[in-house]
Amino acid sequence: MELALYPSNASSLEEVFSVIKISRKEFYVRLIGESSENTNSEIFNFYRDKFPYWKGDLTKQPNLVEPLFVDALKSTTLYKTLNKLLNEHGYHINNVSFEKLLFDDNSISVPDVYIECVKNT
Repeated sequence: MELALYPSNASSLEEVFSVIKISRKEFYVRLIGESSENTNSEIFNFYRDKFPYWKGDLTKQPNLVEPLFVDALKSTTLYKTLNKLLNEHGYHINNVSFEKLLFDDNSISVPDVYIECVKNT
C-alpha cells in the first residue's frame, strides 16, 4: 500500500482505512511525498526535545538525525494514527526503514519510508 503525503487536501488515514480491505498476512505501507507541516513540526520537536541544547542546522548534525529518525517518526501523530488503525484491523508494525533522508534547517524530506505490517497471530 502506498500512501502519498501532501501538506493539505489529503484524505485522512481513517478515510483510507474505511474503504480498503486488507487480506494479506504481511504487507508494506510506503509513505511517499512531502510530509505535512504538522508531521514535519512533530519530527523537529522530537529532535529539539531529545537535544534541548541543540540550536543548529540539521544538515550539520547527520550523525544525530539519521540514527534517531525512526524514533522521531514514531513520535508523530501520523505514525500513531497508522499504528492504531492497523491494530484495529488486526495488524502490527514489525519494522520501519527509510531511504534518501534529506534535511535542511527548515524541513525533513523522507521520500521513501517502508513500514512492514504483519497480521497478529
